[in-house]
Amino acid sequence: MLGWADRLMQQCRVTYLHDDYGDDYHPGDIWACIGWHWSGHWKDAGAKRYVDRIHHYLDCKPWRDWTNEDHH
Repeated sequence: MLGWADRLMQQCRVTYLHDDYGDDYHPGDIWACIGWHWSGHWKDAGAKRYVDRIHHYLDCKPWRDWTNEDHH
């Protein structure tokens, strides 16, 4: 796994997330963790939109063709 992903997963192993979100929180859920870092909440609507946006960019791979306008 990438170094940044390892660090991010370690940061998501915080006890208060389980206290705040109960069974919906699972340590190591990297996409939920990325959303949490962006919105400040575990799997809320803003976090899910952000993760969806990241998935879209990863699927489009705009870095492969800088002239590709489909990623907007």
